[in-house]
Parts: sequence; structure tokens; C-alpha cells
Amino acid sequence: MGDILVTTFALVAIIVIGYAIRRLGWVDISAYTVLSKIVMRVTLPALIITSFNDYEIDPALLLLPLLGLFLVLVQQVVGVVMERRNGR
Repeated sequence: MGDILVTTFALVAIIVIGYAIRRLGWVDISAYTVLSKIVMRVTLPALIITSFNDYEIDPALLLLPLLGLFLVLVQQVVGVVMERRNGR
């Protein structure tokens, strides 16, 4: 529980610091696009990758993407067969 609270407070602190920097005028509005690209293309993927450090993958869960792919292919085949009946 303590780890979750520390992580939550750290994220809230980052948001507060960013808001304070904007209110103090240290960063122009023109820098918004650059900063948002950095956050979305570097920081967020890094956060997602590091969140899986202690995650143990259950082998049964690896079957879910295969099942999803199979069902999508079946749906595509059914759609093609149904449309052939109607013609162009």
C-alpha cells in the first residue's frame, strides 16, 4: 500500500510542478508542442515499460492474442462469404 501511495504522490507532484512552472511563466506556450511530444513519445512509453518490471506472465494469457487473431480472421471470412452471395 505504501508503494502505491508514494507513486501516486510522485505523479501528483510532477503535475503540480508542471502547473507551477507554467503559472510562473518559465516556459512559453510555443514550447507546449515540444514538451507534449517528449511526454507522449518518451516518458509515457518508458513508464509503461518500467511498470512491467515485476510482472509475471501467465502462459495461459499468451493464448488470448492468438484467440483474438483467429476470431478476427473467422469474422473476415464470414464477411467475404456473405458479400459474395449479394454480388457487386
